[in-house]
Amino acid sequence: MHETIQTMNALRSGMVMRYHAQPDVPCQSNAEHMWGVAMLMLKFYGAEASREMIAAALTHDCGEADVGDIPSPTKCRVPQIRELVKQLEHEALERLELNYESVLYPEEKIALKICDVLEGLHYTAKHYHKTGGVEGGQTLQAWIDLANKLPLTEEQNEFVYECVRERGFVQVNL
Repeated sequence: MHETIQTMNALRSGMVMRYHAQPDVPCQSNAEHMWGVAMLMLKFYGAEASREMIAAALTHDCGEADVGDIPSPTKCRVPQIRELVKQLEHEALERLELNYESVLYPEEKIALKICDVLEGLHYTAKHYHKTGGVEGGQTLQAWIDLANKLPLTEEQNEFVYECVRERGFVQVNL
């Protein structure tokens, strides 16, 4: 792929919208999401976060510019779709020369997954609280359930608690 087109496509990937299939959660751009993941990576892993970890945080969803954002509930219900989408996104990242995740060590991939999930949880919790607990509760609970399956540190568990505690989200199962 020509380098200029490749660069334009990489920038275009930030415009993909998340939560488009969730009627009770406002859309979020991939650019906003990936920046949030990178911030969490820096906050939770600091000096341990390699250049590749930060680059992966800033680019991990860029393949969605070709594939689209397939909602997490769909990928969770149909593992075959999850694997196919993962492969298509991997190929798209390779074409963009942005597949930093492929060079991460297993523990770094777990750190990326944790930060990815915690950013989604933070975003939906913020919306849930903003609407007085009227909108986004089901989506927020799905993020909490996913976070509960991850090997979170004490600091990360506290982050989850603070996200959901604000203004009284009571379905916390940490």
